[in-house]
Amino acid sequence: SLLRMCEQLYGQVEALGERSDQVAAMVAEGEGRVHAEVEAEEIKAARKAREQHLEEREQRLEGQLAHLEPLVEGMHASMAEYGEELARLREQLAASEQARQVLEEQHRSTCEALQEAHEALQAERVSKSVAAEHAQAEMLSEISRLVASRNELRDAAGDLAASAHADALAFVAERSAWAEEREAVKAEREAAEATFAKEKEAAVV
Repeated sequence: SLLRMCEQLYGQVEALGERSDQVAAMVAEGEGRVHAEVEAEEIKAARKAREQHLEEREQRLEGQLAHLEPLVEGMHASMAEYGEELARLREQLAASEQARQVLEEQHRSTCEALQEAHEALQAERVSKSVAAEHAQAEMLSEISRLVASRNELRDAAGDLAASAHADALAFVAERSAWAEEREAVKAEREAAEATFAKEKEAAVV
């Protein structure tokens, strides 16, 4: 009977343990519900506060938007003006690009023309240099020829002067001989005239 009582007590203890577990589970479940309800209330209060905050913020934003609407309209007008100005600038840029291309083409053509002119001038300068060298050589040859001719003329003039001097001396000598002969003839004639006069006087007597 004691064993049976012990078994009964053991069974009661086990039953009490199970009951205690159930009670603990119920308590835990109750605490969980309480926490959940508290959290739900807190969430609800936080949501309400957030909704109120959002409403206030929305009202402030609406006021700001109402204040910004003229600015936005002005910005739209400015953007339209900026768009027109941008279009004008693009047109000017296109015109500038076209002008730049034209200037580059003119610059390229000018450079090519200058290069061709430079090459032509170089060729002309070389040609003129060669022609000048030829002309200088011809001029030097002509100068040499003129110098030789001058020397020949100078020699001929010297010979001519010597010949003229000899001729002059011969002419002077011949003229002196002629003068002497003339004087002799004159003296001979005068002697003949004197002789004739004497003969004439003698004949008259």
